[in-house]
Amino acid sequence: MTRVGGPWRIVVDGHDWVVREQPERAGAYDFEWLTGPDQYGFSMGSSDGSSMDEAAMRRSIADFLAAVDPATGYLE
Repeated sequence: MTRVGGPWRIVVDGHDWVVREQPERAGAYDFEWLTGPDQYGFSMGSSDGSSMDEAAMRRSIADFLAAVDPATGYLE
């Protein structure tokens, strides 16, 4: 399913996230980690402007979380 509009609240591995489309860039998204340290997150987008589906959003969040040091809560 392609997600259009938003924002969306997504839970991945017990962590709450909000995903928002960037209005000025087709196929680009901001991922805000609600249960992480401070206001932490990341942005990403497709090179061709295509939308991400929910499964791709979840994989991107899981990949990000895998790079986070569990002791500090920040990227290693």
